[in-house]
Amino acid sequence: MCLEIFASKVLPFNMHAVASAAWQHFIFGKQRTPSRYYDYIFTSHNDTRDDTIVENFNMELHVKNTSGYFRTRQVFRRYVEAERIVVVFRSVFFPVQVAGVAMTDVCFRSTVYIVVKQPLKTTRNMQPELDCSLLQTSYNYTSLVGDDHPKVGIVTDFMLRATEANIRARNQMIENVLLASNSH
Repeated sequence: MCLEIFASKVLPFNMHAVASAAWQHFIFGKQRTPSRYYDYIFTSHNDTRDDTIVENFNMELHVKNTSGYFRTRQVFRRYVEAERIVVVFRSVFFPVQVAGVAMTDVCFRSTVYIVVKQPLKTTRNMQPELDCSLLQTSYNYTSLVGDDHPKVGIVTDFMLRATEANIRARNQMIENVLLASNSH
């Protein structure tokens, strides 16, 4: 089983400001994401010039009156290029309980790409001199136990709803950081 989710958003801020706000969200802000609770077992912020974070944590998610409890290990890596900035994170997560159903022997891998770049074209309503960025997100969830496991569908449905809420909340938090920094 493989679930892929894509999202794009144009923001009226320059590429470096958007990428910086996104990276700060991953380092400091995700604990403030609504309907998420983290219990960190281990976090390593390697040298900030290295642009790498390694984490091991338990997480509780609440989505549309449904809860999920997960054990997660993940690595974030940021790549800064001239034309774009890419944040990649790879995770392995073990659902403990989803929608009140205990999960055993269920494991997923997720790969997430967040790309910030200048759009190829601006929309007709935007001023040409306005500096803007395109924030693109790609989530890929893969079951590591096979499609025939009876509980894979429960986790997949939950992750689809959770990812939708996560993208919306993350984008709003990034916009809030950008607006707050722009008002100073």
